[in-house]
Amino acid sequence: GRWEVFTADGKKAGENTIEAIDSGCALIERWRGNGGFTGTSLNSWDAQARQWRQHWIDKRAIHLAPQSLESDGGDAGQARCL
Repeated sequence: GRWEVFTADGKKAGENTIEAIDSGCALIERWRGNGGFTGTSLNSWDAQARQWRQHWIDKRAIHLAPQSLESDGGDAGQARCL
């Protein structure tokens, strides 16, 4: 999906786009903040760890190690394609 993101006081913070890729087995997120900051993440299901993993890079060339994301708890260990 694609949407605008606002702060708690109603100011626009930026825009975010998330789309399924590779037959729905991964998600790609693209962030563009109002101040020009951009970043991209690749999210995939780690069946062995039974959780989503997020890899992040931004325009400052910051690479973050895979981050664990909460899963919904269903079908633990199974392939997670959308």
